[in-house]
Amino acid sequence: MQKNVNLNKRINGPWAHFESFLIRPENQHVGWIEWKAKQIFHLHKNPFSKHPASKYNYVVHEDICKKLPEQGLIRITDGEEYKEVTNLKNNYGTYAYYFIVENFEYVNIKSLPKPYLDKDGFLYRITQAWRDADSYPLFQKELAYNLLSCQKDFYGTGGIGVETFAPFGLKSTMNYLTSTVKSMLPNDFKRKNNTYQYKFIRTNNEIESLINTRNHAKTNELSYNNIGKLDKIKIENIPIQIPLIFPEKVNSDSYSKSLKGFDVDVFDYQMSALTIKPNIFPKDIEKLSELAIETSKYIGKEYTATSLELDTSSLVKIASSVCRLNLDDRLNESTLSMAKNDMFDMFKEYADNYQDSLISGGGRYNIPIDPMAYHRRLSPEANRLYKDILEYNRKNREIGFTWIRTDEIKNLYSSVNFYDVLQELNNNMLIIQQKNFSEIMVLNYNE
Repeated sequence: MQKNVNLNKRINGPWAHFESFLIRPENQHVGWIEWKAKQIFHLHKNPFSKHPASKYNYVVHEDICKKLPEQGLIRITDGEEYKEVTNLKNNYGTYAYYFIVENFEYVNIKSLPKPYLDKDGFLYRITQAWRDADSYPLFQKELAYNLLSCQKDFYGTGGIGVETFAPFGLKSTMNYLTSTVKSMLPNDFKRKNNTYQYKFIRTNNEIESLINTRNHAKTNELSYNNIGKLDKIKIENIPIQIPLIFPEKVNSDSYSKSLKGFDVDVFDYQMSALTIKPNIFPKDIEKLSELAIETSKYIGKEYTATSLELDTSSLVKIASSVCRLNLDDRLNESTLSMAKNDMFDMFKEYADNYQDSLISGGGRYNIPIDPMAYHRRLSPEANRLYKDILEYNRKNREIGFTWIRTDEIKNLYSSVNFYDVLQELNNNMLIIQQKNFSEIMVLNYNE
């Protein structure tokens, strides 16, 4: 096994199975959309990587632009290529390639080649460094949900938040968790980037950093793992969706040394799962919301009507991660039933350890079904811009428009971080956006 991989520096791989398929010449105009402007986009063979990618700038007419998705896998079926000489000097230059799109079709992600591992093989591989981990399928799934994250959507940054609880482990357990997870991730995912980042949280300062990254950076997906006993007030500012509990027999001073370097088969499965953008329907969320009610009855804890349920955003994240683990783009009845049972067992186990910790005089832990932050505090710049957007939106709706072109409101706002502030409003679920923030819509507009 090789030591690591840089997604954006690959020349000869390793490639996921679907990447190898899309690199073929007959698929040169197939890929995931990345909008560069309202009517210009690129196509990438992997939505989490700049390479491999098509060499073309795709330009679309207004009527075609309205039909294209905000994100997704498409095939250009009709159009014409243009080449433009750039950087011309002494009769030498380079070409810029353009493709005028006349038509396109959606590509079902299920038609792409499947990864080498199946789900059970993936769960085994990601926990093979832990003794007898395959005897604890709940532990395997808890880690998998966190690694597979959830997609960015109209409502802002994706990602799953986890709190790790090792009731029988020592500090070395947490250190080993950190090293094993990092060994499975591409280097690009371990630092700030525009696609996906995984962070471990050990100190209160790292909580502040995480909140800032969520609100201001343009990271599509940000998964994180709280593995420290941190300030209860500050923890409430970072939503936790999944508990990660180490069973007693998994923890040992003699950890397995079988995992050596980057596992390309795990990478293949991860990439395949991360490309899936599940469709989560309201009826699915209603069924998942029963989890908190059942768990609260099990714990015997009093809840108010408003704090009884996980917030909708968290339920969407859980459902999305479940779909990805099963390499499916929606929750069918079988998967939904299995997910509900797993989540209920996770919360019960977490509650038991929480109560045991209090009885033994241990520290307090953040239980996932506690009320989560729904709207974080806005910066002064975001508050000011939001008021301007609301006023502009009121006038817009009077003439029958729902979407606002951002170039129309940018003139009202002189700050150089205009798009960063829009991202903050998007992450706080106050606006939704499309075509790379070229258009926005106010989400909680009151008639």
